[in-house]
Amino acid sequence: MIPRYQILGLACLLQTCAAFAADSAEVYTGTLGKQPIVVQWQESASGEIEGRYFYEKYHRDIKLSGEAREAGLHLVEGKNNSWDTEEGLPQLDLERVAEDQWVGTWQKLDGKPIVLTLRAAEVPAPAAAVDPWLKKLYADNLYEYLRLSGLTLEKGEQTAAVGYTLQWWLEPDSGISVFEILDGYPDAQRKAINELLRGRLWQGVSDFHDCVSAGSEGSFEQGITPNRLSPNVISISGYMDYYCGGAYPDWGDNPINLNARTAQALTLEDILWVGEGDPVRYVSDLPFWARDYTAGDFDAYASYRETYLAPWLIEQLKALYPESTDENDCGGYDSEAASYWRFPTWSLNAEGIVFTPSYPHVMAVCNIPVTLPYAVARQQPGVLQLTLP
Repeated sequence: MIPRYQILGLACLLQTCAAFAADSAEVYTGTLGKQPIVVQWQESASGEIEGRYFYEKYHRDIKLSGEAREAGLHLVEGKNNSWDTEEGLPQLDLERVAEDQWVGTWQKLDGKPIVLTLRAAEVPAPAAAVDPWLKKLYADNLYEYLRLSGLTLEKGEQTAAVGYTLQWWLEPDSGISVFEILDGYPDAQRKAINELLRGRLWQGVSDFHDCVSAGSEGSFEQGITPNRLSPNVISISGYMDYYCGGAYPDWGDNPINLNARTAQALTLEDILWVGEGDPVRYVSDLPFWARDYTAGDFDAYASYRETYLAPWLIEQLKALYPESTDENDCGGYDSEAASYWRFPTWSLNAEGIVFTPSYPHVMAVCNIPVTLPYAVARQQPGVLQLTLP
């Protein structure tokens, strides 16, 4: 059986896989000196504390670590790795003065202590006009909601894409931008699509802050490109280049593929099925724009991808591109390379379905996109029987 983690790719990042479980971490608001801050921490069974905070003025996370002591909490600021020394780093000492309140000090080495006061976050429910993605954060991740709700989007330029008018929006601090569609679809349909696109913008901002904390070497860039807009399908490239710590930076495409008529996520099996019997659908870790889809049976899905899709795709690509070279020693369209085509990234453009294989990071140079023409794909319709060009 194929381990489920092998197919996640960039999905974890897209779901804001921070080190803090939103349902167990405590969130506080307060002041450090005169500066408003938002703080989040969680305590392990052994009394170890992991946390973070941001100044409302700057929004960037500052890491906290430490331990619970008899007198309260002792935390160190800015220790980004377990092997980092605490020498010279600011220290925080907190005492609980009520069930929902802490007071204490923040102090640099040889500096004067600064008063720190915290109270359990009490945040009014978002107004009706607030973006649905922010409403979701209010319920699921209050810390992130407090960060994003303090940000303002800037209206950018209007562009045209294959008969549709696009209005771009930018979050200036992170540099993340996404468009909304101004015409070409019925109003209710377009509203649902645009809500999902706005959600992708906010998720990109969250991803940026997951990687780029104060004092870190992290980076995060996202490029959005409308590849295919049509009455039936929407396919948008979401190329990301990021470094969130560890040995290497990473990159890859996280496209948005939607059924334009329902504003719901498309799986590859919705538009292409090469197996036997009823098609198997599976949405990997339910991306935020998947709406009310259920995940499906992973084991059946993985078996189909290994037994049917990868070998079939290899054969089609070998026939379509018989003269392809293998300058990077990737295995080409050899059957031995089939494992890298089980869970490809895919999107749609004017010519067909664009597949990118899933080679491991050390072979990232092999992740080269290739197009399966619609003329071939139409012969193997998927679950939704959508009309492809």
